[in-house]
Amino acid sequence: MSFLFPAFLFGLFALAIPIIIHLFSFRRFKKVEFTNVKFLKEVKEETASRARLKHLLVLLSRLLAIAFLVFAFAQPYIKNEGTEVKKGNKAVSVFIDNSFSMNAMGKDMSLFEKAKQKATEITSAYGVGDQFQILTNDFNGSQQRLLPSEEVAANVEALKISPATNTLSKVLSRQKQALEKSDAQNKILYVISDFQKGFSNNFDLDTNYNVFFVPLVTVNQKNVFVDSAWFQNPVQFLNQPQNLLVKIKNAGEAAVERSQLTLRINKQVKSVNEFSLQAGESSIDTLSFVVKETGWHKSELLINDFPITFDDSYFFSFNVAESVNVLAINQNSPNKFLNALFATSDYFKIKQKSSGQLDYSEFAEQQLIVLDGVKSIASGLAAELKTYVNNGGNLLIFPAIDIDKSSYDNLCRSLQIDGYGALEKNNKSVYRINTEEEIFKDVFERLSSNMSLPKVKQSYEFKRYSNTSAKLMSFKNGDPFISRYNSGNGKAYLCASPLDEKYSDLPVNAVFVPMVYKIAMSGNSSEKLAYVIGDDNLIEIKKEGLLDEAVYKMQGPQQEFIPQQNSIGSRLVLGMNNQIEKAGMFDLSADGFDPVYHFGFNYNRAESNLKYNTIKDLEEKYASQEVSILQSIDKNLKDVVGTLDQGTTLWKLCIILALLFLAFEVVLLKLWK
Repeated sequence: MSFLFPAFLFGLFALAIPIIIHLFSFRRFKKVEFTNVKFLKEVKEETASRARLKHLLVLLSRLLAIAFLVFAFAQPYIKNEGTEVKKGNKAVSVFIDNSFSMNAMGKDMSLFEKAKQKATEITSAYGVGDQFQILTNDFNGSQQRLLPSEEVAANVEALKISPATNTLSKVLSRQKQALEKSDAQNKILYVISDFQKGFSNNFDLDTNYNVFFVPLVTVNQKNVFVDSAWFQNPVQFLNQPQNLLVKIKNAGEAAVERSQLTLRINKQVKSVNEFSLQAGESSIDTLSFVVKETGWHKSELLINDFPITFDDSYFFSFNVAESVNVLAINQNSPNKFLNALFATSDYFKIKQKSSGQLDYSEFAEQQLIVLDGVKSIASGLAAELKTYVNNGGNLLIFPAIDIDKSSYDNLCRSLQIDGYGALEKNNKSVYRINTEEEIFKDVFERLSSNMSLPKVKQSYEFKRYSNTSAKLMSFKNGDPFISRYNSGNGKAYLCASPLDEKYSDLPVNAVFVPMVYKIAMSGNSSEKLAYVIGDDNLIEIKKEGLLDEAVYKMQGPQQEFIPQQNSIGSRLVLGMNNQIEKAGMFDLSADGFDPVYHFGFNYNRAESNLKYNTIKDLEEKYASQEVSILQSIDKNLKDVVGTLDQGTTLWKLCIILALLFLAFEVVLLKLWK
């Protein structure tokens, strides 16, 4: 047994006081008059013996009462093996995991409510003069303030589930930042969580801090959720069937039978699919529908699941354009094949201009720019084309037969695509079409062996400036005829021959029409289908259709705010700064005007995967770290933490014993006559 404050043991000298009092009390005599002295000797002996016993018992009870009172002030304890009792004031940080996975049920309540209960028990184990931090995944600035003990319970009770997620290393780092401000002698960190696999990463532990993990365990691991969605084709067309691919996961321990997946577009049910999933499996379902209106379409995917419901909805949006704008830049005269190609459809709006009569401000409005037979590319045009492609535009290049190679090289190098080499004047045929590429996917039901492919009379070799090309069509020797390159946010397509029957029959071949159509329409794809709250804090959109100098605001479910807005070329960058709190559809608009963009924001699906670290996993994972794991979840953590922090304390027992001996003294004095 040891004492927390051994200096109080000097109080044992006070034991001399009752001894001295009793010694003086023994020498005092009381005179008693008797009428008959016959039995005087017998009475004297009996009375003296009983009085001596009574005085000794009273003395003993007083000595023991004083001794145990002194022991109570000295705070005796029995030291636990491997722990050191902490003296002085304490700064305590308690992290309460308030992510969506904490909505799972424990034995008698949700894990989140259990976490709040355990946090209250932990903080109540400490003294009035100690300081506390209550931290959640939100990492709010107010949570960096150290609270007095009387404010802790109200702060814990006010906590709510949040879409925010963090990792263990970030949590511990945030806790340390708060406690660094304190001058307390002891700094203690508690982490109360379900310890999902994605949460429990590695961390560096400072030996100045004592770290305790409080793992909570769910009793019913069940969750089916919509993971993601994407269109089979990147561009959606009016009055044409569209296929939406939806990935569904079953993260629970039980199979799901005959559940429904529903697609709503503009609040109308467009498609319903039935699905079944075994435990731990995922599947990709296809929902088909027809788009009958142009403009923005606000969409939602729905399933029914319990008790974790935050991931049962998936919000997304897409835009069906009213037209596709194409700009063809030629040397002197319009290309008849391009005119014939686009003139038959009102959906395509084509402009043909010579390279010397361009208005560069029109570039941002185009879904496709075709560089057709231009001999030399001016530096100004090259710079504008680079900006256009980097901002998400599509560029299709058909060279002239006598190009200025240095000017083409400058453009190609700036776009980080292949350039043009030597001109080959020999006949050859296209041997292969890459149907895996988006441009040719779903164009052909099957490729027959006798299919007529383009024949080439003269073509350029490609200089290898890029390692990221994809061949759309290639010759038998493997050389590309048309290649695709990703450049910035856009794409560039390079053809080895001019768009002229003298050098190639491509403009009259059957593949020409679907190829150019698909290239043009792929430049009309909208922004991302969906965004993740907390991850997608920067969103780039086209400035086309936006008002200059206008301040735009985001409006969503029970929320409205003005995002940070930075103009970069033809793009507008919106900064969300973690202001979105609830999943749903958000509209971007200026005051007094209709919305110009719509965004679907969803909760992070990291919390959907119900894979947890067991206590054994935590012990093995952090065996090299000085981390203590509190497993007594069914007990009151106030007692558990008190024992861990101070050993087995005995001061309360000392007070009880002191009171008992005082009561014994009173009984002796009152009842022993």
